Amino acid sequence: MAGNVEKAVDVMEERGMDALVNPPKKKRDQSRACDPAPSWEGIVGEIAAKVEASEHTIATLESHVLEELETMKETQADSEDLMGLLEAMVQDLKASIEGMREDLALCKRAAASGGTSHYATNGWNTLIRQVSRAYGTPRRSITFYGD
Repeated sequence: MAGNVEKAVDVMEERGMDALVNPPKKKRDQSRACDPAPSWEGIVGEIAAKVEASEHTIATLESHVLEELETMKETQADSEDLMGLLEAMVQDLKASIEGMREDLALCKRAAASGGTSHYATNGWNTLIRQVSRAYGTPRRSITFYGD
């Protein structure tokens, strides 16, 4: 019975595995010189395949990046052209607004002088309609300063 208790203790200490007191000694296998070439050929072949795949992936990525770069350059050139057109339109609009202000100032002076001006007899609404038609400005956007 004492032997059974020792075995139970050994099982608990070894986490469920039987512990052998004196395991038998194993003889080592005799080493033989083997040709390393067959084992290295497979490894080198795998590495070569991976390198070729990465070179292909890098070449594909590089061509894609270059295409996107060219597209971006074209888009930037188009944006600059559009910006130039917009600046020209803004300058034209400023000149048109200045012309409208000059015309309006002349009309105000004619109306203030009390002459028989067409604008003085028909009122400001007629003037606003005519200026709106001439310059394509909506009626509600015209404001008079200093009235």
